[in-house]
Amino acid sequence: MENIQEMVVPGALVAGAVVAGAVAAPFVVTGAVAVAGFGSTGIVAGSIAAGVQSSIGVVAAGSAFATLQSIGAAGLSAGATAVVSAVGGIGAAGLVQPNLFFGGNKCDAGNHAAVAKDNEQVGAGDGNVNNEQ
Repeated sequence: MENIQEMVVPGALVAGAVVAGAVAAPFVVTGAVAVAGFGSTGIVAGSIAAGVQSSIGVVAAGSAFATLQSIGAAGLSAGATAVVSAVGGIGAAGLVQPNLFFGGNKCDAGNHAAVAKDNEQVGAGDGNVNNEQ
């Protein structure tokens, strides 16, 4: 088994990714909405949004299209910014340390017992599970 210290991304790196993701996410979302053609003065002619609007006709209040129009015109609300920031932070943490969400080197009671049985000096303080020098 590898050295435990090499298997874990330092907490500062994960924390930094969370902050960066949380700060960047609202800009990414509003930028993507603008690129799709939802502008501050309405739908941009010839854009993806214009094509979608021509296919759906009248836009229903509260629909996804109406919400994107609102974001394009006024930006994200405070609540939406908080949600997008949280999702961005969590997503960035998952990119930096996928094992946080998708398993990986999990330790369970059975695994600890097997390691303790196989090693003479468990917990020697060197961080190396196999006590290899």
